[in-house]
Amino acid sequence: MIHERLKLAVSNASLSQLKVAESLQITRPYVTSLLNGTRSPSLDLAIRLAKLTGVSLSWLLTGEGNMLLTDEPETVVKIKEENFRLLSELDKLRLELLALYRERENFKLANTNY
Repeated sequence: MIHERLKLAVSNASLSQLKVAESLQITRPYVTSLLNGTRSPSLDLAIRLAKLTGVSLSWLLTGEGNMLLTDEPETVVKIKEENFRLLSELDKLRLELLALYRERENFKLANTNY
């Protein structure tokens, strides 16, 4: 989905949500909604986001082709893209683990009241 690719692009460019908002003259809450998938960018905004983050517009919109606009050998680009994908997956797993931890703590609290 485009919001997942957008998160990767922003992360790869080491940009904060505030920096993206300021650079594109949009609000930070709007950037948040783009990154969490509650809103989708217009074509004009997608073009500006691709330029800002240094990714291919085609990749941003479709997920096809190389992510990065670069002169690096394709193998290096693929390795970087795989690293970004793995980091994204790791972040999802971290959030799942945190949710399980919280669930366990709530269970322990509920059972200590008896």
